[in-house]
Amino acid sequence: MNPALIVGFGYIGAHLARTERKNGAQVIALVRSTERETAAKSVGAETMKADLDQPATLSNIDAKGSRLYYLAPPPQTGFNDPRIDNLLAALTKSRAPDVFVYVSTTAVYGDCKERWVDETTPPHPTQDRGIRRLAAEQSLLKWSDQTGTRVVILRVGGIYGPDRIPLARLRSNEPMVDDPTHPSFVNVIHADDLVATLQAAAERGINKEVYVVCDGHSTTMMRYFQVIAQAANLPTPPRITMQQAREQLTPGMLSYVAESRRLQNKKMIEELQVKLRFPNISLGIVDCLARHGETK
Repeated sequence: MNPALIVGFGYIGAHLARTERKNGAQVIALVRSTERETAAKSVGAETMKADLDQPATLSNIDAKGSRLYYLAPPPQTGFNDPRIDNLLAALTKSRAPDVFVYVSTTAVYGDCKERWVDETTPPHPTQDRGIRRLAAEQSLLKWSDQTGTRVVILRVGGIYGPDRIPLARLRSNEPMVDDPTHPSFVNVIHADDLVATLQAAAERGINKEVYVVCDGHSTTMMRYFQVIAQAANLPTPPRITMQQAREQLTPGMLSYVAESRRLQNKKMIEELQVKLRFPNISLGIVDCLARHGETK
């Protein structure tokens, strides 16, 4: 089994590393801090010190023969992603991996209201975070032409999992949008299913293909919070309009509820042959809470 090189060792990176190690794979994590290095080693990963913002630190990276999973976020400003550009410049043809799996975002589709979206829908990002991700995708496809590396792009919806559900927000009784004049459809996937999809993409993803990644059951942001609240025996968030949200929500949360999309995952299921453990949030949230002893 080819070694797994994880670039962007955060929540999903750690989950992926544990799964790859259980499958007997060598795992190498690209880290820039001592804290991340310690976290990577705690799950059995080897580490490579480098900083995507410092091109000189990437000069000795050799990913040849690996499955590279790119999970690192772009900078929070600008209209491109210099981090992935720096890495691609260092991964010349002789150092390139066998496959490069890139985790993008469904924000590249922009605000689609109530319309259904799949891989044939043209990207039309309306927020900077979507513009940056689309630019990264385009850089990666050009690099694939130069190196011959198989590239698979995953446009991923919202990620939830153990330790990654908004219990603190519910406990503090923060409001959420529930405005019939402004649908806020969201699309999510459980961390376990995302990791399975990453591995399926490395194994079966078609070169230069894009896959929408979600559980296939689009819901509203309010419904998402309601399911968590009910499962955790917490109060439902106060309802506010979109106009009120612009005044009360943080910029980060507002960026999610301001756009609406309903995503289809047929291509992910059929081509990548992913079998979802948690095909809806009701099952997934119960799992997250049970793994922390917080079910009713």
